Amino acid sequence: GGGGGDASDRYVGCGRLGRCDEPAGWVSPTELHEVRCCSDTAIGGWRQRSDSCPWTESDGPGMDRCHDSKSLAEAEAICAGAQARLCSAAELLADCARGTGCGHDRDLIWAG
Repeated sequence: GGGGGDASDRYVGCGRLGRCDEPAGWVSPTELHEVRCCSDTAIGGWRQRSDSCPWTESDGPGMDRCHDSKSLAEAEAICAGAQARLCSAAELLADCARGTGCGHDRDLIWAG
């Protein structure tokens, strides 16, 4: 503990900048947060907000449904199951994943 937190801590970012009640930041991987996934290659039904963003989804093809209150390990497995990955902190901060559903624009999202 102390100051920077544990080395195992991972970043959670707001699904849409400025919409979250909770602050983004570094948290324990056992905390429960919402899941959005990112892919560097196109996946049918997923959306790409801009050329600088990956393709993202919250409940699109491969994810089947919304994913709430998951640990980091669960989130990683959900994205891997969709042939995707967790979005990076930079991608979340660039609002790449906003508006992809499930009401997660107001939630903290796991970053990879």
